Amino acid sequence: RALAWLESHDVEVRLDSFISPGADFGTYRDGRGRLIEADLSFWATGTTPNTLWLRLAGHGDWLNAAGHVKVDRMLRVDGRLDVFAVGDVNDVSELKISPAAIAQADIAAHNIRTYLGSSGKHRKEPRLYRPVQRTPLIVPFGPADGLTLIPVPGGETAVLGGRTSTLAKARTLMTPYMRKQLGYSA
Repeated sequence: RALAWLESHDVEVRLDSFISPGADFGTYRDGRGRLIEADLSFWATGTTPNTLWLRLAGHGDWLNAAGHVKVDRMLRVDGRLDVFAVGDVNDVSELKISPAAIAQADIAAHNIRTYLGSSGKHRKEPRLYRPVQRTPLIVPFGPADGLTLIPVPGGETAVLGGRTSTLAKARTLMTPYMRKQLGYSA
């Protein structure tokens, strides 16, 4: 459905291909060296962890072969009680999408407070992180259309259309929700 929508809006989609910047602004080269001219391109190949700085700082042993930070079930860097890694950078086996990163951040924040011995409403025991294996996925197609995939019991997935996607994410890209999560009031 995403492919059909993009093509109906005169977007050229190249699957299973690689591009690199060309010599001039707005030009690219594909994996075969062919020139591509585009007003805009979107990198849509997944996430590469930004961990080179850890290797350069002498912490290469913190990383797995793919460059992700190795963490335990409490999201602590393996072998370290006082260093935590959340989101795209860690090696937790789940989709690297914002709901998972938010859930990881909540657990890590609790575990950091526990490590620091904070008091108050938080329990003293650290919490284990349970990877999210099936989560809704919302793909906006501009501000008024999109596709939402909702996992349902039994391993099936419900596919919802534009109205649901627009209400959930397309109009605002969830910016108000994220601002609230980060404590911004204005």
